[in-house]
Amino acid sequence: MDINNAQLKPFRSIFVIAEIASAHNGEISLAKEMADAVRMSGADAAKYQMFRADELLVPGHSKYHKLEEIEFSQDEWAEIIRYARSLGLFVIAEIFDEGSFELALELGIEALKIPTSDLTNPDILSRVAATMKPLILSVGAATEKEIDFAVRKCEEVENRNLILMHGFQSFPTRVEDSNFRLLEFLKSKYSYDLGFADHIDAELRLARFLPLVAIGYGASVIEKHITLARSLKGRDYYSALNPDEFSEMVSLVRDIEKGYGSHEIGASPAEIEYRRLMKKTIVALHDIPKGYYITADDICFRRAGEEGLVPHEYGKLMKRARRSIKKHAVIREIDVY
Repeated sequence: MDINNAQLKPFRSIFVIAEIASAHNGEISLAKEMADAVRMSGADAAKYQMFRADELLVPGHSKYHKLEEIEFSQDEWAEIIRYARSLGLFVIAEIFDEGSFELALELGIEALKIPTSDLTNPDILSRVAATMKPLILSVGAATEKEIDFAVRKCEEVENRNLILMHGFQSFPTRVEDSNFRLLEFLKSKYSYDLGFADHIDAELRLARFLPLVAIGYGASVIEKHITLARSLKGRDYYSALNPDEFSEMVSLVRDIEKGYGSHEIGASPAEIEYRRLMKKTIVALHDIPKGYYITADDICFRRAGEEGLVPHEYGKLMKRARRSIKKHAVIREIDVY
């Protein structure tokens, strides 16, 4: 997934998103304080939810007035995003309506997220994908047909800067609803990076470790709610980690990341040293004089502390000795003719 001709994960294999969501309670100072917490945590990005109540909900909806209370103006959003960037944070916006999309564009937000509620919205999908910005598609609780539709709409405008984000919020989500095996299915069907948005009860000790399991199932992007103090029970607190807990989770992710390695087998210095010390090679069973024709009865397989032919290559040595070979000495192809 590219961002302005750079990789979303340029320096790391796992990209961690701190989800601020609506935990700012509509207060600019709190939104900035949360950005500080994100920076200190070691996360790669801060994600904000941008919405306009009158475009997201009908006035009679039970959540309408609550969202209206915490809605930021364009100038307020500009101040918040400017501050987050001053901390060196990568900023992602989850957009819930056309107006928020336009605002995100105007503010130059680096990457966008489409909530699962708009996964089948052809207008917003096409418009967002056409920006060619990196796009996170939330596929939590979506059907295969809905995911197919969203991916196809993005591909129609040749935007393949996609991440499929599994996971949903059910205040909080039960551990048994995490369904990590869906990541395996997504990986097998779609050629895009996968993400996991974890929303289990943050009071559970498992809340700091569950994202690590998702990594094992193929997720390379982790999204997790953060709050300044869960004990205050503010908005979205159910699954939000306190700053120290979030930092611990990021630290665990980074530790796992160290073990990613490469696709090359036996290429690391540690592996090469292990081979030298632990692998068996072909050595002389007894002293072998120069000119002697070596047979299988003249060799054995031992750890010798140095690289040589591996046991199944012994046939290469069934020739005459080019030099005298001491008992237990490693025999190489250069030693025979």
